[in-house]
Amino acid sequence: MAKQYPHFRGGSVDLFRSSRQATDLPSADCTGYDTSSVRVQRSRIADYLMRGGETAYFHGLADPTVAVYLYATPAGAAGALTELRHELGRCWGTHGDSSYAVTYQSRPMPKLGADRLAYRRTTQQAGMGKDYAAETWVRDGRFLVNTRVQLDPAPPRLQPLYGLSRAAVAAAGR
Repeated sequence: MAKQYPHFRGGSVDLFRSSRQATDLPSADCTGYDTSSVRVQRSRIADYLMRGGETAYFHGLADPTVAVYLYATPAGAAGALTELRHELGRCWGTHGDSSYAVTYQSRPMPKLGADRLAYRRTTQQAGMGKDYAAETWVRDGRFLVNTRVQLDPAPPRLQPLYGLSRAAVAAAGR
């Protein structure tokens, strides 16, 4: 982690099994989240803390989260990524109104795993400013790995996110 995001040097990770039964998808109006119809067998989530247990986001630093979803078959993982890609496809651009708006932008991603996608999500709430996130989704066999970095006040850089995605995919099967 510290290789991609040096502010985590000396920090820690909270790794826990999630009770989530499916991945998140954009909601019908593209401003919130719904749940995928493709169920997972098991999921784990890693949250990272800086030295002293501090959350990076509250210090204006990139704040990553990694989620690993295990499906019964590679086809299940492929189906979940296909569903996500379809739902995101209808959400590219800006949705919402002057009080709350979400913008999705597709991003290129280096070759990794059997299939992958990357995007930025910007949320703007009246009186609160903008919140930025970048995400990657990588399918590798029965695994679907989601790497997300949130940052305020500017969009997170993509190269460290891609490096973290590569490490997360490598570790997923262990």
